[in-house]
Formats: sequence, structure tokens, C-alpha cells
Amino acid sequence: MLEIAKVSSSALEIKGYDLIADLINRRYREGGIIVLSAPKKLKEDLDTALLLAAQEDSKALASVEKAFNELTENGRLGGDQARDLYSEIKEIISLTTKVGELYPALVGRLYYGFERIFLRALADKIKEKGVSNINLHTGSESGITFKEQITSELLLNASLNKCRRFVESFQEDHEALHLVGSFTASDSYNKIIRAPKGSADLIASLLAATINAKTLTVWTGSQGLMSTDPTIVESAKRIEVMSYREAMELFSINPELFNPLALEVIKMKNIELSFRTADMPDEEGTLIRSQSPVLSNVVKAVAYRSDLAIVTITGTELRSVIPLLINEALRNSIKYHTIIQSSSGSEINLIVDQKDVNKLRNIIEIQFMGDTIEDYKIVSGVCLVSIIGEGMKGTPGVAARLFGAVARNRINIIMIIQGSSELNIGFVIRGEDCVNAIRAVHSEFIR
Repeated sequence: MLEIAKVSSSALEIKGYDLIADLINRRYREGGIIVLSAPKKLKEDLDTALLLAAQEDSKALASVEKAFNELTENGRLGGDQARDLYSEIKEIISLTTKVGELYPALVGRLYYGFERIFLRALADKIKEKGVSNINLHTGSESGITFKEQITSELLLNASLNKCRRFVESFQEDHEALHLVGSFTASDSYNKIIRAPKGSADLIASLLAATINAKTLTVWTGSQGLMSTDPTIVESAKRIEVMSYREAMELFSINPELFNPLALEVIKMKNIELSFRTADMPDEEGTLIRSQSPVLSNVVKAVAYRSDLAIVTITGTELRSVIPLLINEALRNSIKYHTIIQSSSGSEINLIVDQKDVNKLRNIIEIQFMGDTIEDYKIVSGVCLVSIIGEGMKGTPGVAARLFGAVARNRINIIMIIQGSSELNIGFVIRGEDCVNAIRAVHSEFIR
């Protein structure tokens, strides 16, 4: 059976292409499927180039050229094919700059071109290590399919069927190494589109489900999943084992760690998910599986999300408005983290990303104000902090310890959040209190 793994963008950026090539040569020399995340810096450069092009700014071409040179080490990697692809990319940028508008088909082609260059550049590094039987596949070729680029709605059954056909096309060649990109995907009309965030996780999970893999390994730039952000708390500890339920709570707050929808695919097939560090592949990491031990520390992780806003809506019988409002938010690519409704139905609180506040404000004012919604207010720059762990369920005094630790540091809680699962208790505070709250809570629960 083919081994399957995903290389995260953090591993590529922190550890570098040479180290990742060494890792792949060492671990997958006899064959496997490796899904590669798009490097974050590269995607940012491409998005900047597209934004400049849409504004008819001639600097767009210089921005995309900078990204190309960094990716190919000034032309030393990727060969003639990379330069041919880059010629097409320059034509796309020039055309977009002239018309001043982003067409999904052109955006998809630009990302497809860079995806091929990226795969070729990494393949050249791996070949330098001695592996020659390497096949390259774009994300759109892997089978992952979304309804459309705007909504990023995964078509699960279609994706699974296409992924199955994709694997069947090369499954007999057990000794080949297959590198799969994640820059692009397909839409419901089989057109190439720019892949949404978290697509590498989805592609890896879909392929793992297709081949009934026992384990999906995620190679990262850290030693596994940590009890909290180690840049905030230096004493953060590696989490050895988490259950699917614990991991879902963690990933829902911080989807940059792993796409929650991808975890649902993994859970569906009871596949273990192993997070390991790329530069120490023999070291233990974090294992996610159906069950995990309940430890003396009832809390396994202190998760947080900053740069949020609370939008409070008041009116009469708002229950009927919620589905309509949420539907409009999703259509406009606005992600809501939590919805809290008062028992009277006269107030709704939505926690959304700060960057989406203006879009949500426009939806409320243009489509909903007047009849049911009477007023709204916005509290900007807030932070969500949560504690996560199976051990909290049925353990008395956890909430008292949590809020006591916060109170001792004179931090005011704006809102309290708890799900019915009892695996997660959270609160919302001002952004400037976020770091102190994380340190206080981590010190209280994790030793």
C-alpha cells in the first residue's frame, strides 16, 4: 500500500526545500504520495500581484517576477518547462492589468502555472538526492472539487470519486514517488480554480480515505501540536495524544493547524493523524485517533484566536432572521466563529473575523435593517481564548479555576462560551489582554 503524507507550509518555510527533499528521500524513497502545501509567502506574493493587476498597476509584473525568482532560485531550478510556464503567467498578469478585472479562469491558470513551477523546483531538489522516479500532479488533477470558487463549498462525494480514479491511475506503480500540489482545485464544471485555504489538508485526507490508509502523517515545522502557542508561552508542552473530538475543538478555533473538514474525512475512515517535525522525523509527535487517555491535566490545550469582532444585533423575534443572515454571510465568504442568542430571542451575538466586519455591516444595513432588526453594535479587536480537553467532562471546578485565573490577572471577560460537549470552555476578552490571559490559563492548568 502506498504511504501518504502532507508537508505543511511551515515545514517548507522554516526548514527549507533542501531539508524537505532530504526527508522525502529518506522516508519515501520506495514510493508514496506526498501532498505539498503552498508556501504562505508565495501565495501572499501571488495575491499581491493579482490585486495590483486588478488595480491596473504596472508593479504587478515585478511582484510576480520576484515570486518566480525566489521559487526557482533565480532560474537554477525548474528548467525550460518552468520558464515556459512563466511566460504564460506574465501574459496573464499583463492581460489582467490591461482589463483591470480578475477573471476566475485566469486566476486559476496563474496558480496552475506557479503550481507546476513549484512542483518542478522541489522535484529537482529531490532528484539531487538520488530519487528519479517522480511524478508530478496538480491539486486540480488530484480530484478535489468545489461547487465554485466564491463559496469554497467542497463537493465531498464527487471529490472522493475523482480521487479514487486518480489513485487507480497509478496505484500499480508502487515504487514511484507522487508529488501532489495544492494551489489549484476543480469546480463543478471541471474548470481549474484557485484552491481555497486548507486545501492541502483536504487533498491529503481524501487521498488517505481513498486508499484506506492506516495513518496520515503531517510533516510540520514544529515538534507536533503544542499545549499553546510556544511564542507566547515558552513552557508550552507537546501534546502526545488527542481524540478526534478534542482535535476538532482545537482546529475549529485554529484551522491553520489543520482543516476541520479534512478531520471529518479522516474520522469517517478512522484514520490516525500523526503530526511530526520535518527535521527530526524519528522523534515522537502528536497522534490523533478515536480515543485518547484522560490525563491528570484535565486541560490539554489553551487555544486562542485574535483579531475578532463581536456584532450584537437587537430586535424582535430574531430567530427567523438567523438562517437568512448566516446564509448571506456564507455567500459573501464571511466566516462566523460563534453565535449566541438570548433566551428571549431579542438579541444575537456573532463573533466574526475583524476583516469581515464591514462586509457584515453592509449586509445588515442593506438587507435586514428595519423590519426585524432594530439596531446593532460592533465591539472590535477582541480575542477568543478556550481550554480544551476530554478530562473536563464531569470534572467539577474547572470553570471556577479558569475564571479565577483570569480574574487574578484583572482581566475583564466580555462573553463566556461553552458548547454542549463539555470539551471546550471559552471566553472573549479585549485584544490587549490576550497574551496575559493565555499565560495565566496555561499556568493554571498545564504543568
